[in-house]
Amino acid sequence: MKRFLSFALILSCLISLLPSCVHLVPQRPSDYVTGTAVVIDNITPFVYDESMLEDDTRPVEVEGKTYNVTAYSMMNYCCRIGETAYTDFTRYYGNKIVRHYQNGESESYYTVFTEANYQLLYVFLEPDENGVLRFQEYIGYSMDARYTIRHDMIFEQDQPAAILGDRLPDSCYLDYYSPQELAKNNERIHQLYLHNCAVLNLPSLESIQLKLMREKTEASVYRCLQSSSFDVIDPVRNYAWHGFYCYDLILYEDGTGSLHYRHFIDKAAYEYELDEEATVSLTAEELIAFTTALQAYDFPNIPTWNPEELFGFDGETTYLIGGNDYFDTHLIGMWGSSPRHGIYHLRTALEDLAREKIHPTSGRVYVDYES
Repeated sequence: MKRFLSFALILSCLISLLPSCVHLVPQRPSDYVTGTAVVIDNITPFVYDESMLEDDTRPVEVEGKTYNVTAYSMMNYCCRIGETAYTDFTRYYGNKIVRHYQNGESESYYTVFTEANYQLLYVFLEPDENGVLRFQEYIGYSMDARYTIRHDMIFEQDQPAAILGDRLPDSCYLDYYSPQELAKNNERIHQLYLHNCAVLNLPSLESIQLKLMREKTEASVYRCLQSSSFDVIDPVRNYAWHGFYCYDLILYEDGTGSLHYRHFIDKAAYEYELDEEATVSLTAEELIAFTTALQAYDFPNIPTWNPEELFGFDGETTYLIGGNDYFDTHLIGMWGSSPRHGIYHLRTALEDLAREKIHPTSGRVYVDYES
């Protein structure tokens, strides 16, 4: 009887320890595989799982020497030197599936690791003369859901937004910034807008509003400016001119309106030539897309500076300013806006009006390079 009780006591202790033992060996997400061999898998989805982030250091042997490093410092090291085999890395930090993307002559091998704060590390590999996949030199992308990777390198299902959804890093939210930082960025947007109006020699929005007030005309006035890199192709010089667009929209009290369209081309440094100009009257029905977008995206409460804004070269920048009267004007601006942003849809509504009613003959509004 004593022997049975002792056995039961030991068994109960082992059972009580079982959860902690299981906790020590967490189950890896489905995009990890067992062993160290490279597994090519173009179907299993990559997942974002912060439980896979490694905060501890591990001993790693490099060129006969042992270093205590974290997983991601080792990852960055591997990406730089361009000589480490992927299987050498997986022995320390787990083996993830590898995609083999091939479309015509375009071919790439890559995998995706979780990084902290809703970011992903895209690691590209290439086979050596023996077919061993090694880290590519200089190619490793740390991405969040705002980015798009070249479509000739990865599958659509592996784009950051497809894996992360709407989850963004902390720096993409206004409450991440101090009031002083927000004021500084808002002022930057205002100064850039005013600078562009001066470069293009545009009348101020206030002068348009004051004219309407003197005429006792009840109306709201909106101006959309967009700079566009490589806007107009010059086939003779094999060169692309930068462009600038200005849409001045007057919305009258009865729902009708008028659109004044201008397209400028940068044929000298900061010297824009007027390429096209036209004014057209609009019915209330034709303005529904824009007025609906104003309400749907709550234009007066869109922040002047959007912390989701990326930094980069070329691309496009949009500014939208307007309101009900001279004393109630709101400005928003953003580089590289996308369909996830209200400013994008407001500008697109004006572009669609220009295409339908004015029929531009040059630039990105004439040839929609985003399609």
